[in-house]
Amino acid sequence: MNTTNLDLILNNMTQLLPFLGIILFINTIIFCFACYKKDNSIADIFYSYGFVLSAFTAIIFSQNITWIKILTFTFILIWGKRLFWRIYLKNRNKPEDFRYAKWRAQWLQKGKLYFCVRSYLQVFVLQGIIAFIIMLPALYLLSSDMILGLQNIYFFVLGISLWIIGFIFESVGDKQLDNFLKDKTRLTQEKIMTTGLWKYTRHPNYFGELCIWWGIFFIMLGYFNNISALFLIISPMLITYLLMYVSGVPMLEKRWDEDTNPEVKSKWQEYKSKTPVMLPKFW
Repeated sequence: MNTTNLDLILNNMTQLLPFLGIILFINTIIFCFACYKKDNSIADIFYSYGFVLSAFTAIIFSQNITWIKILTFTFILIWGKRLFWRIYLKNRNKPEDFRYAKWRAQWLQKGKLYFCVRSYLQVFVLQGIIAFIIMLPALYLLSSDMILGLQNIYFFVLGISLWIIGFIFESVGDKQLDNFLKDKTRLTQEKIMTTGLWKYTRHPNYFGELCIWWGIFFIMLGYFNNISALFLIISPMLITYLLMYVSGVPMLEKRWDEDTNPEVKSKWQEYKSKTPVMLPKFW
């Protein structure tokens, strides 16, 4: 990478930093609301707000609004709206999520001030920084003042296809799981969701989430198609790492692995042995 490309990357990244401020400002407001409600899992409900509002700000202040930018913003808006309502309806009138409740109990042992500082930094600030990194390809595209059309149709088509596949897997997978959990008779008998999209992957919703953000990355590449944009692969790589190895798959599957019910454990081990963790297997 030559000096010119490096300077271009640093300059573009500097221009994107105000969007990090927007996301952190939004998360700070949400933190105050969470303190009032005594429920840090509110962070999950409003998680998509930072994405949508930063994207909206980027496209509004962009000097050149193209159809690709409008399409990209529309994709983020659709994703954000669906995620907000799904988590809101899922958590409505329920106590704080078990993960946040566990942290609350641990952190409060060191005092309320420690709890507040730790909550703000670990839950809301960290989540905001991660959201900003995930959003980088979209913000890079939406805020650009370069007058460009479609530069690489192959990347663009790949990005569109991945986003559509991802949204289908995420929305349909979530709906199938919600219906399964609401059916008490079926839940009692089957214990574990193994039908529909869940027959082909243990985490169709997570697979869909990965496809969505890899799709946004390739749409951005289709717009720029130059080496100065390749470094933004950090965005889909980060969310892939988080879902596969940190806060997604490991956290959920640990609960099943540690389940003490022999019937549930047996069904889980059988399901786990024949169903891939992420990439769907249709044969």
